[in-house]
Amino acid sequence: MFNELNANGRKWKVDGKDFPFKKLREIGEGNSFTILGLYINKKGKYDAHPVAISSDVKVDLPSHLTEKIEKILASDEMCEAIEAGKCGAEVYKYEAQGKECYSINFKDL
Repeated sequence: MFNELNANGRKWKVDGKDFPFKKLREIGEGNSFTILGLYINKKGKYDAHPVAISSDVKVDLPSHLTEKIEKILASDEMCEAIEAGKCGAEVYKYEAQGKECYSINFKDL
């Protein structure tokens, strides 16, 4: 109940503290990964942005997903599904303002 008051909110089964960061570009379009935890990085270089914890890396997610990640973090049901390994993500590429960008589509596993 009081975990929500901590800096990153929820405590996940997978720590990820020492995992290296990886960008979606490095994972590659069309590739998927299992999400085992999520948090909002409020210490980022720019504005706050979400991070996914996978089995061996932390994945920087685009800031346009922040609202969705906050919704997930507020849902006990969704967080329990993540801890059960039932949430995945597939990387896709898109263009915005002449730049190549990457994001994810969530997947039920």
